[in-house]
Amino acid sequence: MANTLRKLLKAMLGSLRDLMPIFLVIVFFQFAVLDQPLPNVGELLVGVVFVVLGLTFFIPPLSEVIGTLFEIIGTPAFLKAEWRNGGVTLDDAKANTSRVNFLTHEFL
Repeated sequence: MANTLRKLLKAMLGSLRDLMPIFLVIVFFQFAVLDQPLPNVGELLVGVVFVVLGLTFFIPPLSEVIGTLFEIIGTPAFLKAEWRNGGVTLDDAKANTSRVNFLTHEFL
């Protein structure tokens, strides 16, 4: 349990670190260019928390799925079948790569 919470906190801090340059540009622009204070600081902080939580839970599964998809597309079996048939068939992909099992078991 503690290990899971530690991983979650690490992922949230990573998301916050990734968003920090955007926040700094917005704050700099607000104070230096517009020369006005930040309106509704409480609402902005709540929004930041929601954005960090959303990125924490959305980006890892998305990157895993996209990585798997690009790995399947980049396999020689996929490319060979695509050129030979004018398109890849699921049987060709299943016969020549084990990563397609993820797709066939989950979605077919």
